[in-house]
Amino acid sequence: MGPSNSVTFFDPKLVQELMTTHADTTDKSKTMRDIFEDLLGESFLFSAGDDKWRAKRKACSPGFYKDKLQILMEGMKLTTENTVNEWSA
Repeated sequence: MGPSNSVTFFDPKLVQELMTTHADTTDKSKTMRDIFEDLLGESFLFSAGDDKWRAKRKACSPGFYKDKLQILMEGMKLTTENTVNEWSA
């Protein structure tokens, strides 16, 4: 395997566009897949935009509805505040 070129995007709107609307034509980084494979397994985050990816993304999407994210954020906020208070004591 020789050298290769890649482009990394950090703009959230552009990343969302690439990973949703253009997922079937966007090649996720094999390097990133290899790095995170032990941690994430065959996660849809780095998988190719194929039918397998679509099925995994669809299965996960209800967990990212706004009302569920708000509940999650409240829990994260409370946990963070408690941790900071413990560290400050």
